[in-house]
Amino acid sequence: MARLGLTGIVTTKSNLIKFGRAEGMITVQRIFVVDSESLKTAIKVAKQIRPHAIEVLPSTIPAYVIQELQQS
Repeated sequence: MARLGLTGIVTTKSNLIKFGRAEGMITVQRIFVVDSESLKTAIKVAKQIRPHAIEVLPSTIPAYVIQELQQS
């Protein structure tokens, strides 16, 4: 993808984040937080794949989500 002139990728797919980083692209992991368990899973995955940034969806985020992300 970088060879096509793309400089970054925004995706929910962890394998594409890994591929993008390996290609030298800027990576944004998009996560959907619907409950506390999905938040825990998203944090665990993000720690493993190390995206440059994380986009948390939906746009209205409960206070506990913000607190959990700050502690991680």
